[in-house]
Amino acid sequence: MNNKIRTIFVDCTETVTTGINTGIQRNVRNILCRCGLMSKIYDVKVIPVVSVCGKLYEYNNVSTNKSMVTFLSNKFAWLRNSLDKQFNKKYEDTPNDLNCSSAGNANNCQIKIIEICRSIMPFIFLLAHRIDGTMHDFRPISIDKDDIIFYADSFWNTNTVKSILLYENVAKIVLVYDIIPISAPEFCDNITVRMFKKHFEHIVDYIDGFVTISSSEKNCIEAHLKTLPHNIDLPIEYYLLGADFVSTPQNELNVRDSVRDAMGSLKVFLMVGTLEPRKNHAYVLDAFEELWRCGENISLCIIGKVGWKCSDIIDRIYTHGQFGKSLFYFYDAVDEELAFCYENCEAVIFASVTEGFGLPLVEAMSFGRSVLVSDIPVFREIGENYPVYFPLFNIEILVETLYNFSHGVFKKPQPKAWISWDESVIDLFGKVLKLAKKSNQRLKYREDNS
Repeated sequence: MNNKIRTIFVDCTETVTTGINTGIQRNVRNILCRCGLMSKIYDVKVIPVVSVCGKLYEYNNVSTNKSMVTFLSNKFAWLRNSLDKQFNKKYEDTPNDLNCSSAGNANNCQIKIIEICRSIMPFIFLLAHRIDGTMHDFRPISIDKDDIIFYADSFWNTNTVKSILLYENVAKIVLVYDIIPISAPEFCDNITVRMFKKHFEHIVDYIDGFVTISSSEKNCIEAHLKTLPHNIDLPIEYYLLGADFVSTPQNELNVRDSVRDAMGSLKVFLMVGTLEPRKNHAYVLDAFEELWRCGENISLCIIGKVGWKCSDIIDRIYTHGQFGKSLFYFYDAVDEELAFCYENCEAVIFASVTEGFGLPLVEAMSFGRSVLVSDIPVFREIGENYPVYFPLFNIEILVETLYNFSHGVFKKPQPKAWISWDESVIDLFGKVLKLAKKSNQRLKYREDNS
């Protein structure tokens, strides 16, 4: 009688080998720190793994000795912040002498440097993990046909894709946060679009199911699968992310005077998110310009790192007549400053053209802030009746909505509790096991046709 406990191997390659901290990596880290909890709840082993040249190796996530990895993470974070600072400094020093062409060249150069760093980071981080002992047993994992490989990280990582193709006759479930590089490629950088599309269409023949982060994105993935030449019929489940950011007591020393000054007005509207086309900063700024022309005393504060295809909007911000008066931009806000802005703003504006989930919406609700959001399906799903919705392509309605907010027409909402990370990850692993159960038929089909 086989008493072997089933194992779920959780891929965390991108998070472990880059040290970056975007939404995907924050989610992966929340999954990893609950591996023990998932083992107890579902009576399985949960083991983090890293893909190296396609082979999976066990990663010791509970190790307390991560000094070299922490050092590297801090250094790469410093490098990224320095790149942002240098890019923005060109505007801060001589804003009137710049044009969009030179700004675009600077932005493209910054992106190239980041891509070069990301290409070498995996090897450096793997060496650091070896030194720290977080990958002490440097031998490929032994996997049983009843086990599960759960790809919780960026599946389009080259090493990750290799492992998806290498491991056969085992249930493989992939977490796809969104397929925006496919559904709306015009909003993404060209490298991501090319890699994402290529690898997504390659792996669908080798996996047993997808998990995604909203019902809206599930519908989007299902619709895309039907457009593929061989009409892949993969089961898809979804779960919701936990609250990514909560209010914490403020450390006065960590909130700069410039941030306090920006939030000093009684009517400050806040935008949070990387500067990239789909976040729709230009549309919001159009509306604010109309209100400023009418003499309205309101402010717009934008918080977000430099992204891609954003040189036009950054040029517009820094050369704007209201910059530093009623228009503010912070590319390097720390958590305490972001919390301070959430707590002191009039309302949060989230104007995205497309999203997989939308964490700033959840964050704003947890702070009890009024929220204005674009009327797209995922925001209706996540926000329900909490936000005030505005259309994406009617500037007059957005201007009117902002005017009504600033004049107290809308009642201030109460904070809305959101699911915890424990609840989110428990639901996620339940969906992974459900999909793995459905995989038996697909695995049998592969064995019969191998």
